[in-house]
Amino acid sequence: ITIIDLTFIADFINQAKKEAARVQELFDVNVLGIKWNTLIDKPDNETIFRHSEEYKKKEPTFESLKNWYSPEIRNIRSEIAKIICQLSNCSYDNNLRKNFKNKLTLLAVISSLTIIVLSSINGITMQNVIVTILLPLLPIIVFSIKKYKENNTSIENSWKMKQLSSRTIESLTDGNIDIPSLSR
Repeated sequence: ITIIDLTFIADFINQAKKEAARVQELFDVNVLGIKWNTLIDKPDNETIFRHSEEYKKKEPTFESLKNWYSPEIRNIRSEIAKIICQLSNCSYDNNLRKNFKNKLTLLAVISSLTIIVLSSINGITMQNVIVTILLPLLPIIVFSIKKYKENNTSIENSWKMKQLSSRTIESLTDGNIDIPSLSR
């Protein structure tokens, strides 16, 4: 399982993250009217179509994706609105990652308690618990710890971006910043 994780699962997850970042970048470019980040390759139309068709099975009208940003944002100057929208994206991403981290933690605690309780009920010795349960679970434990740490790092990065966006908005009210260059 560890070899499979190292050779396939980790690569699959990293590829999915890159693909999601490219699609999100395309969304931001189109919706916010900002320049494309040249460090990222554009996603191909087939990728977007495939994911769109998958999502359409869950929600045919795409209703939850409409008005992603507050409609009141239309009343704010364009460049400032772009920064506020990016701030909203950071908050959304941060909440998703915290939710995932909490569920991962809960799953780890429940799994551990279940193993301990079942072992105690069945009178299994600590040596048998280690050999027959913990060692086989070690790859899953390692995977969970890696994901937990990665999510913490992403949450910290998202939080920093959110703070930067907030400070930028504050600076905008003072008129001290060249607004068009800030959107990117």
